[in-house]
Amino acid sequence: MAKQKVIQKRRIKALALPKSLRIKIAKYKQANPEVKYWAVAETFGCTYEQARHSCLQYQAGELTGRKPRYTKRKAVADIVKEKDVDSIMKQQLHYCLGQLDTDKNMMVAERVPLLDKLISARKNIQHIEIEGHMNRTDADVVIAIIRRFMPNASTDEAIKIIREETERCKILAVSK
Repeated sequence: MAKQKVIQKRRIKALALPKSLRIKIAKYKQANPEVKYWAVAETFGCTYEQARHSCLQYQAGELTGRKPRYTKRKAVADIVKEKDVDSIMKQQLHYCLGQLDTDKNMMVAERVPLLDKLISARKNIQHIEIEGHMNRTDADVVIAIIRRFMPNASTDEAIKIIREETERCKILAVSK
């Protein structure tokens, strides 16, 4: 005897029913409890399992509630509480530079003005950082003096010098 190959047909899964139709099915079944699931399925043009599952979901309360809407971004007040202005501005600058870097199709005529704007934004961010470290509004003057004597000094080095000198002045003031 030769072994016969048994070919099983895979059942094709029915398409998902819209939520509104599932609610209608469940309400109909709730209003007519004597009607069997197969009759409900024929009435609404779905499968037996879809009709039964719709009723079970409705009874469990899964079809009645609405999904809460989540905002993709936090409220501005929450972000400001977590981070200071300097870090937010740095993050935005890096984000803009990243966007500019990944866009390979941008024409040079469009790219150059955007780079100029980002450079000026970087300078403004550095100015704000320096003012924050010094707690003074004449930070540009102090940085210019430092750069006069140390032309190759970076902004970080200038801030370090300012901190050291501020501490020295505090120590001298206390000792007098």
